[in-house]
Formats: sequence, structure tokens, C-alpha cells
Amino acid sequence: MSPAVWCSSVLLGRLDCARDSSQLLRHIAAYTAPDAVAVSDLMAELVDWLDAAEASHPLVRAAMAHLHLVSIHPWADGNGRMSRSLQTLMIAREGVLAPEFSAIEAWLGRPGNTWEYYQVLKRRGSEYRPDQDVSEWIRFNLTAYENLNLRDLRELVRREILEPVGRTRARFYVAGARFPESVSEVARTPTTLSDPYVVG
Repeated sequence: MSPAVWCSSVLLGRLDCARDSSQLLRHIAAYTAPDAVAVSDLMAELVDWLDAAEASHPLVRAAMAHLHLVSIHPWADGNGRMSRSLQTLMIAREGVLAPEFSAIEAWLGRPGNTWEYYQVLKRRGSEYRPDQDVSEWIRFNLTAYENLNLRDLRELVRREILEPVGRTRARFYVAGARFPESVSEVARTPTTLSDPYVVG
């Protein structure tokens, strides 16, 4: 079965692409990891990059960490899982998204998204190339986070925890009828901020 026919079957619900990786992987081009002798130096370079201060947005930086680790491919198995875990860790550590909303795994678990994930990786090439154009990879990751957040907001509105105010582009959310009172209390409690530049 061709990848297109197979993916169509997945989208029609005949197969679960997130669960049947053996069929999925048969339709993905093989990746050639860097030579084993280079892995130690590449991992050290990745760790140095992770430790360095950088001005790029944390979601972009986390996506790049994922791509670099999965491309270095240091283990015989589990490279994708570890790379996605690193991505989630970086986002949680930066406080951009709450950890429960930051795992790209939730996006990949939906039919068709795992297929697209592997296709985007495949288009990066069959060998490690750290200097390539990664705009498609970044776009895929940011789209995943946007869709995860929209899904979560819809669910919070459905449960009446949040209430939307306004229309699409100008929409914001306020506490809904079932918003936890303890959280409302904390939000209403004034907090005194101290000047970080005052010594003493």
C-alpha cells in the first residue's frame, strides 16, 4: 500500500497511525545517524548550546533541541521519545506553557499528525545537517502548540471554567461559573512587588 493510500486509511479511521508504528515506519525513508565516533562530540555541542543563553523564543529553541537530538540519534531506540521529552522539559523549564499543556505527544496522538511529524522529519534529509533550513519544522511545532492550546481552551469553556469574551481575534477569557474559588481568591489577593534594583 502506498503511503498516501495508507495515510488515507488512517484518516478514515481504519488504522490508528499513532498506535501502529510498524506500518507507519515501513513507509518512512531510513535515516542515517552520524558516525558513532562523532556522537560524543555532537552531544557535547548540543549540551553547550542548551546551556548557552540565547535570544530565540523558548518554543522555537525547544523545537530545535528536539530536532538536534533526534538527528544526532545517540541511542539504538527511543530517540524520538527522548527528543520529545527534551522539548517538553525545555518549555516547562522556561515557564512558557504549563507542563500539562506543553507535551507535543498529545498532538502526535491524533490521527494523521504522527504521519506528518515523520514526513517533516523525512524532508530534513536522511543524514544529520545542522545548518539546513528548518522553517517547516518550526512551523509544524508551533502549529501543534497552537492547536493544543485551542483544544484546551475549548474544553475549559465547555466545562464552564472559562468564559470567552469577544470574537476570534480580540477574544479573551474570564473566570466562568465553575472556575475554582480558591484560584479566584489568590488572583484577587494584592501582592506587593519589591523593586529588584534597591539594595538592602
